[in-house]
Amino acid sequence: MDAILSSLLGGFVGQVLLGVGVALFFLLSLPFGYIHLRRELKAAGGADPQLGLKTLLHYFFSVALVMALTGAAMIVGDLLQQEPTWWSNTQRSGAALLAIGVAFAVLHFLLLWRATNDRYLPAAGRFFTGWRLAIHGFVVIVAAAWLTMLLLQKTPRPFAERESLSIRQHYLYGVLLIWGPSWVAHLMWYWRYLWQSRTAAELTWETKD
Repeated sequence: MDAILSSLLGGFVGQVLLGVGVALFFLLSLPFGYIHLRRELKAAGGADPQLGLKTLLHYFFSVALVMALTGAAMIVGDLLQQEPTWWSNTQRSGAALLAIGVAFAVLHFLLLWRATNDRYLPAAGRFFTGWRLAIHGFVVIVAAAWLTMLLLQKTPRPFAERESLSIRQHYLYGVLLIWGPSWVAHLMWYWRYLWQSRTAAELTWETKD
């Protein structure tokens, strides 16, 4: 199975297709999210003049957070190698993604907190938190399944194959160590949004009575 995945993703065509697929997923998430939120708001009979702005800010906050997690996973996975090299090219690339991701995530969070009514109308935040939770679930499940398959393989005899297998395993450990706790945090984060929505609905019902 690992050989199949490597053959699919290891070639130039496979990498291009994977990159195009990921890019399309992220690009289409923005208009889809706005259309969904607009329909939800219309069905509820409410009005939110900042819906477009909040959709953009939550979207770019989410993209920046995913970038930061990817960079952190690259750093941890490289440091977990059997003979890690301090400040290698992989760690430098991961540090760049981590720094840019954290910087833009903080910027968009502050804009949401200070310049919008997101605390009082959190529909956009709930949607994009669920969006990130879905990404986390996919990444964690795929990484855990791939790592399990690698651990259950027979140890190859050639040194090069053993080395390649070990490198992949440690990078998958890095992914799970970073994305796993973040998945749990997002699960609690999303549950908090749902609890707030339920509480708001109960208060509205009591007010109508």
